[in-house]
Amino acid sequence: MSSSKPSRTIGIMGGMGPSATIDLFQKIVQSTPAVRDQQHLPILIYNNPAIPPRIWESDGTADSPLPALIRCAQTLEAAGADFLVMPCHTAHLWISRIRSQITIPFFSMVEHTIAVLAVEPQDGEPILLLGTGSTIGQRLYPLAAVGGRPRFVEPDARDQALVDEAILRMKAGRPNPESWLGPLDAMLERYYRAGTPRALAACTEIPLMAPYLESAMPLVDPTLLLARLAVDQATRYHHS
Repeated sequence: MSSSKPSRTIGIMGGMGPSATIDLFQKIVQSTPAVRDQQHLPILIYNNPAIPPRIWESDGTADSPLPALIRCAQTLEAAGADFLVMPCHTAHLWISRIRSQITIPFFSMVEHTIAVLAVEPQDGEPILLLGTGSTIGQRLYPLAAVGGRPRFVEPDARDQALVDEAILRMKAGRPNPESWLGPLDAMLERYYRAGTPRALAACTEIPLMAPYLESAMPLVDPTLLLARLAVDQATRYHHS
């Protein structure tokens, strides 16, 4: 006689921004090996767009998002989530403090992406970092790299301004991205032709731009990597 144990429930700390949250949810669904509704995974999503901007409050003028992030995590835990994931790179600056306030696992998109990249061939490096100024300025990815792997390239100030502008426009839901992504597209192609073989989407708005980019530079998608990790963690204790 076969026994059945339900899949674990995924908790998504969302709203940073809402479209990026949908992107993670969709990629979890698409990554789940299911042939009928009942084989998909239970998922709780707290889409809280009221979380303050994830900028580094070093000058004391910005509200810290930490209290709202902790409440979001605790709400999902109380609702029955077995573990958490978060489709926002910059908010991972506070992951240790969030983890200290909950009892369930919180899987880091940054840590997992680094682990995946670190075991790949080095001919895929260096990797161009595409993220918010806060993520780049706080060196979120380079500091997570173990033993200097993988190696990253950070945009200069002019190119970072292009990335930040594209992220803000995508968050604002600007229509027809192909009409305003030209400067970012040209920047990517310039780095690619100069010997940077690929880029890392270190902001969850970047994968939303991918269908509109024409550069030959391949894009590493941490949202997709996180979705696959969530599916693995949710199903590894499922027996049928």
